[in-house]
Amino acid sequence: MISVLYQLFSKTGKLKKFIFFLLLRCPIDALMTILDAVFLQYSFSAILQKDTSRLILAGILYLTGSVLIFSYNGIVWQKFAAFISSYSGNLKKLLFDRVSTHTQEEIDHRHEGQWLSLLGQDQNATLTLLLGPLTIVHGAVSLTSLFACSTILCCQNLPLFLLSISFIIPHLLVNQLVAVRPIPKLKEQARYTVAQNTSDFIPIIDFNEIIQLYDAGTLVLQQFEKSSHEIRHANLKIHFRNALTGGILPLFGLGGYMILLLAGGNMMIDNKMTFGDLAAALQYRGGLLKCTLVLMTCIVNIHINLVGAKHLVKEI
Repeated sequence: MISVLYQLFSKTGKLKKFIFFLLLRCPIDALMTILDAVFLQYSFSAILQKDTSRLILAGILYLTGSVLIFSYNGIVWQKFAAFISSYSGNLKKLLFDRVSTHTQEEIDHRHEGQWLSLLGQDQNATLTLLLGPLTIVHGAVSLTSLFACSTILCCQNLPLFLLSISFIIPHLLVNQLVAVRPIPKLKEQARYTVAQNTSDFIPIIDFNEIIQLYDAGTLVLQQFEKSSHEIRHANLKIHFRNALTGGILPLFGLGGYMILLLAGGNMMIDNKMTFGDLAAALQYRGGLLKCTLVLMTCIVNIHINLVGAKHLVKEI
């Protein structure tokens, strides 16, 4: 992936600006999770101590922190949106200029489905990889938040951190075996079948009279139907993998919460922690789980869109 991105940015430029916006975006989710956890910890402690002034102060600080974080997030995304628009235009222009340099023989050497896939699917996949939802940007944000939540929970309560990790690791293993490894190959197969299906469909429109003259309509339609079934079969394999992952992973999440509540309850009985500490620990654990799930989704989406990006990099 890194080599593909390096080749892409070496041809399109703006790598430093992309990294700059990426670094600005990274801490937002981590700050929001920390703010939620600290608010729960201090507010429940104030409730247990019947300290109204402390509870009001916690609410005011939480409101102020939320406004500041959301304002910062809005400013960053506003600037990032302008960068997205500029980069998308540059990439499309670069691809158009590169395709325009091909001779007629080079263009005719590939069938129309390949060119349509390059100018449509591969280009969109590359833009989605860099700038779209749940890909590189959100993956970096989730990784930052995962590191922050892990560090804080480990320092505050090591046993609860180890329990959380013991349920998060199976998330990663199942996702790696079920989705991350096979889906890119299935996506490449789906891309090829779409290009083939497009090539089978074009003669039906462009050479309809010739097909009727030679009474070849049945043969052409059978070929088109065959490639259409191949598209459906390839996409069903991808959806099955995603559905299997989505069905198994929640079991680890709910099981982890139950074990964490039981362990936290025993610690509260032994006066090793307060309810506010348990609420904060659950918040950090929720941050860990959310970041892990988002990160795994990002990894899958990166591998899927990387297929199109590789083809586009070879072209430009």
